[in-house]
Amino acid sequence: LNKYNMCDRITTNSVWAETKTFFPLFFDYLEKQNKQISVCVIGASDGRFVVPLAKEGYTVVAIESDPTLLNGGIISVGKNKKIEILGLKKRLELENEFKNVKVISKNFLDMKVNFKVDAVFTSSTWDCSINHNRPVKEYIGKMQAIIKPKGIFCAEYMMPCEDKHKKIEHFIDEKQINKYFDKKWKIIDEFYTPVFNDLPHIGKEIEHIHRMGFFLAKNK
Repeated sequence: LNKYNMCDRITTNSVWAETKTFFPLFFDYLEKQNKQISVCVIGASDGRFVVPLAKEGYTVVAIESDPTLLNGGIISVGKNKKIEILGLKKRLELENEFKNVKVISKNFLDMKVNFKVDAVFTSSTWDCSINHNRPVKEYIGKMQAIIKPKGIFCAEYMMPCEDKHKKIEHFIDEKQINKYFDKKWKIIDEFYTPVFNDLPHIGKEIEHIHRMGFFLAKNK
């Protein structure tokens, strides 16, 4: 597997299905653990990551605050292009996977956390503008706090690829994520893509550029 090519082993009917992700690397790592694992997906969206995990029998906590992504409705996915989506709850109902999933309809930073999981995954959430008014250290720290001993932290995140990004700490540059992890954490994998072109999607109505980082660590 070439890390620098986004993988597509996990198929889904999500509205995000065509956008690039390293989620299959996280999925592969979970499969190698040979045990029942609970997973929290922060930024569950319409189920792109939640549904595949639930289908494999993992117990999932899905956190999402956007009512349309949760309940379905009309969204914009490009300039002058709108579509209707099912939403996370309806997709889980159709897939008959609600039994494995607990859905929490709140913003992760604002919610009171009273649970622990074996693994946590997020995809480009702390760099969303809604979270820029809170330190990225707070976001990552709260993710770490819900992970059990010997648990797994995994994130793919946007890196600075335009001048405006360099003024925002939530776009984390190479090796900079390491400063948020002390000696209690063992880094399993870490890498970055070159700048790449991406097609229009939710929140970006024209073609644009991205650069992504991937980080996987285990709590000792």
